[in-house]
Amino acid sequence: MSAGSTKPNKMAKEFDGVFIVGETYADHIGEYRVISLNGSRVVYEYKDGVRKEGTTEIKVRIYKNLLPRADAGEDTAYPSYREITRFVADVIRAYNKEHPKTFMPFELMKTALLEHPVAGPRIARIIDRSGKDPDGKAGVVIAFFSREWRNGKHDSFERDDSSNHFCYRVRKD
Repeated sequence: MSAGSTKPNKMAKEFDGVFIVGETYADHIGEYRVISLNGSRVVYEYKDGVRKEGTTEIKVRIYKNLLPRADAGEDTAYPSYREITRFVADVIRAYNKEHPKTFMPFELMKTALLEHPVAGPRIARIIDRSGKDPDGKAGVVIAFFSREWRNGKHDSFERDDSSNHFCYRVRKD
């Protein structure tokens, strides 16, 4: 919430889940790794070891502004499914904030990925030789996440194996 207001800060909500602790991002200075997230604050460290703290909103805006834009004629990288897998964790965490005991359904995960401010545009740029539409590509991203989960990479999540599709939630310890 903003100071003196009882309304939720819409801008802060827009930037929830863009950063993941331990992942690498870039700004005008160079690449940095996110060390910690605490509300609207982010602590990050550049490759040379310099640590800084900033607001998530500003860091996300800088990060998103540096992403290549096809509509502006900039050279765009073509991401792989594997590169986007980390955003599945973001959307599950965001879902579980509002639905703490519920497994996030597969279809809802696909929709959330496509609406994610960073993952959505990247999914649209994936080159898929089988001609999948963005919805199909989002499903493949979730399948990659599931394979990584089976191999122990995402141990902070649990899966509901009783359903026909992948349904995940944050692990309850």
